[in-house]
Amino acid sequence: MDMCVSELISQLIIDLGQRHVFSLPGYFIIDLSMAMKSSGLDLIAFRHEAAAVMAADGYSRSRGTVATTLINTGPSFMNAIGPLMAAKKDQIPIVTFVGVDEASRYLDEGLFQTAPIPESLFKATVHLRKYSDIVGAIRHAYRLAASPPGGPVLVVVPIDVAQRLATPDAIPLSVLEEAPPTQVDYSPDIDHIESKLSESRRPLFVFGGGSLGHRSRDLANALTRTLKIPSLMTIHALGLLEDDNPYNMGWIGTLDRSRGGSDIYGADCIVAFGARLSDRFIESKFRHSDITQVNISPDHFAYNRRVSRIVGDCIPIMEKLLERSGTTPPVEGWRPDPHQGSPEPADTENL
Repeated sequence: MDMCVSELISQLIIDLGQRHVFSLPGYFIIDLSMAMKSSGLDLIAFRHEAAAVMAADGYSRSRGTVATTLINTGPSFMNAIGPLMAAKKDQIPIVTFVGVDEASRYLDEGLFQTAPIPESLFKATVHLRKYSDIVGAIRHAYRLAASPPGGPVLVVVPIDVAQRLATPDAIPLSVLEEAPPTQVDYSPDIDHIESKLSESRRPLFVFGGGSLGHRSRDLANALTRTLKIPSLMTIHALGLLEDDNPYNMGWIGTLDRSRGGSDIYGADCIVAFGARLSDRFIESKFRHSDITQVNISPDHFAYNRRVSRIVGDCIPIMEKLLERSGTTPPVEGWRPDPHQGSPEPADTENL
């Protein structure tokens, strides 16, 4: 049975594990909207494009997966700019399909009909111009959005392309086979973190928005409970640590909301997972600490002082650290410093 490109795109999205699409219907996406709804996808309609993107952002954060949005061109797309910028900054994987005018006119008028595409809003932009590239382009878009560092990927679908019949001759289903996931060896980085923790008398974990992802809540709580290390969250990671976790010291930022009082700032070793440590944060709170910062993006490292920098995905690093937790002794309160007598260890219940 013949199917149009809109139906093919819908089936590809389902094959890639998507079940929900966040959208606001419009003229240039009517064919895609109808095809997605007919295919069984849950097309969730909003009254404003910004709300659709923000819902997709929240869905991605809570499920640890790529989210899908469908937006019309012109002013509709401009309404989504704010949430898309936030998603890129926080590295949230979202694939945004944007319906535009016919391919020939779109190339002349641009995404806003009067302005060029704001490429800087997206991790990448995929244009569906050739029928033979559609299958590979859709798979590539979802792979790009999910690969570290995550981020929004734009898929531009001209209306005449969406309405075109997708015949086997026009669109070979074998285009761009899935590439095996890249395996990264984090062993040297785990060795570094373990060494720092074993040498430390007062270690501290700091979790930021860059540590969020699939299973991150379970990992963070298991890691802090197993190693018995007091931990803070930045405002972007609120909720990551369970309220009943005895090593949850609250959150810290421009306004101090930690439960540790002044004792927590005596940490001599900090391992920061996905936390953007600003100049004020480091200099005012942990000026004497030895800091190891783990982040997928080098742009988020602190460069105002000496920091050990690990470029990598926080989730697998946390997983490996938990797997090897048997080699790192747990911290029963904070260890007394042998060079300063034997002071009483800090009370983690009141830290």
